Amino acid sequence: MKKIINKFSVFIQFGQDNGLVFYKILPMLILRRIFSNWRIKKIKSVAFLMPTKGIGDGIIFSGLLNYFHKRNIKVIVVCAERNVFFYNALSSVDVVIPFTDDIHKKNIKNFCSDKIDYTIDMYGDDLRTPQRIKCLYFINARKSIAFNGNGVSRACFTKTIIYKELDKHLTHRAEYLFNILGLPTENIPYKIDFPKTSLKFADEFVSSLKGKVISFAPFASNYNRSLSVEKARSIALRLSDLSDVSVIILGSKFQLNELAIGKHNIHMLPEVNFYDACALIDKSEILLSVDTSFVHMANFFQKKCIALYNMEMWDDFTINVVFGPGYDKAIKIVSNTYLVRDIEDEIIVNAVIEEC
Repeated sequence: MKKIINKFSVFIQFGQDNGLVFYKILPMLILRRIFSNWRIKKIKSVAFLMPTKGIGDGIIFSGLLNYFHKRNIKVIVVCAERNVFFYNALSSVDVVIPFTDDIHKKNIKNFCSDKIDYTIDMYGDDLRTPQRIKCLYFINARKSIAFNGNGVSRACFTKTIIYKELDKHLTHRAEYLFNILGLPTENIPYKIDFPKTSLKFADEFVSSLKGKVISFAPFASNYNRSLSVEKARSIALRLSDLSDVSVIILGSKFQLNELAIGKHNIHMLPEVNFYDACALIDKSEILLSVDTSFVHMANFFQKKCIALYNMEMWDDFTINVVFGPGYDKAIKIVSNTYLVRDIEDEIIVNAVIEEC
């Protein structure tokens, strides 16, 4: 009885913290789980929950999305509005549903009117439970699968996979998913569909550059994973002093304006779209990056890469392992602190020199 009371108090607290709507959502999801038969014999559709994840996550799981697509299984992705363009460009994704705080069953029906077989959450991080639970409820799939998660999550998803392989890349979780679904395990390389216009842009951009091209991405989406402006400028200048090289600095217009480097063989990325910027990686000898989206694109292109990480954790998992480069041509340099900018310039520059 005490255990039941404790669980009930957890749900009450969750509703108080995240909104009264969860007093309706949680009981309904729990009832669905209790009265749900487990296995569907023939899977016709899957919906992946990515409401709070970035483009880097989409690149990592692009091979998994393609795995289902190749088996004629309809692939739906629920993602942040800012990332809709990315999933819309993937031929392996049939339906993209933008996530907003006011997402509702009617919104979802506008994008996908058919009943979905499985809702799948490959993450299970505690911090984003409200968004995932809300998506789970309104999608209303026949079954649902999640990794790890807290007590609220485990009570709501049909099946929870307990995953504790702390030394594995995020893509490794697919093996557990295939096993649960009774599907064959196979390699799932990244699968990105690049617009021809982006490839043409990259060809034209590098055609006038001299020597080996080094692409340098010094800024990430947060402070801890970014280099300082001063450090980025210092490294760019040192790289430009190497014999017969051209340096392309990747970043937003605002970020690059702050750098303000005037040197003939340092080239700032013009204001272009994401795919245009990534296409330049394919034309480079090597990528130096703190931005994991660019690192994962280097994996897709199988280009040499120096990836800079900090010591940040994701629940029990180490970010630089789970979201690491994940391929042999990449070298990972990890800061001893939570700040990437604490890595010494000399270590970074020497790593690029050795690979060039």
